[in-house]
Amino acid sequence: MKDKLQMWSLIVGMGMIGPVALGASINKLITGEIRINRRVFVSAIDNPVLFHVFVIALIFGSLVVTRYMLPGAWLLYKRWKEVSSQS
Repeated sequence: MKDKLQMWSLIVGMGMIGPVALGASINKLITGEIRINRRVFVSAIDNPVLFHVFVIALIFGSLVVTRYMLPGAWLLYKRWKEVSSQS
């Protein structure tokens, strides 16, 4: 039972890494500033071009992570089902 719960938490965790990063990127776009260590790194008011380039890069990066993590979670689930059905 413990290994079953651990596998499901791993699958759900892998599946949620990309969407959570995408949500954080969109949150930065809505708030208009990117913070690092509680300091404003760049804001849309001070430097709009740099801010939007960074936000587009963050959104694109999180979409790439989502693109690879969701199929990875699916393959992990399929492999786990094969192993558990053989046992």
